[in-house]
Amino acid sequence: MAVHNQGARVVLVTDKWMSPISKDAQEVLPVPIDSGTVWDSYAAALALAEAIVARVTETNWDQTRNRIDLGCRPLEF
Repeated sequence: MAVHNQGARVVLVTDKWMSPISKDAQEVLPVPIDSGTVWDSYAAALALAEAIVARVTETNWDQTRNRIDLGCRPLEF
């Protein structure tokens, strides 16, 4: 996988059927999507994603702030 060559770690959030990408991920986090109704629920996946983002920002706020600032700059033409 190309991201490995760039030093990135792949963290996969998937359902119980395990995405084929799981073989390339360093971390695989399966979350339930069954809700007991005809509709799947992604509430658990969203909560997990929010927890991951919160932890990353808490771990290194200065670097996170710099990345946010880069994303908020207006496009230059």
